[in-house]
Amino acid sequence: MRNFIVRNRLRELAKEKGVTPDLIAILLNVHYTTVSQWVNNHYQPNNHNISKLLDLLEVNYNDLIIVESRTNDRGIGRAIQKRLYELKKVEKKPLYTTTISKITNKPVKKYNPKIVKELKELEKKYQQEGNDEIDG
Repeated sequence: MRNFIVRNRLRELAKEKGVTPDLIAILLNVHYTTVSQWVNNHYQPNNHNISKLLDLLEVNYNDLIIVESRTNDRGIGRAIQKRLYELKKVEKKPLYTTTISKITNKPVKKYNPKIVKELKELEKKYQQEGNDEIDG
């Protein structure tokens, strides 16, 4: 199953063209919060408004709208985040450790090196499995 991400470059293009979100809202007859949602890629404009944006910004569709394929979405981030949650909440391992700085002689808060090592190893394992799939 293919997953697609659709996003726009409205923020970059409007800035490049010297057009503010307020002007876009006025000319497209939409609420300013609608433009904010578009600019932040929470929602995408409909085809009618895309057409108006293309004219206003004097760009083509592929400059404004980007469709990216996510065929290799293996859930690496979600799996590593789940393991971090387990380490903190289930196994009760502290996320941070405190050491004394040799330079300032004051406490310094750092990520727990044991947790960091385990998460990095898990990330490496996922990346290697992804390369095996591509090579295989």
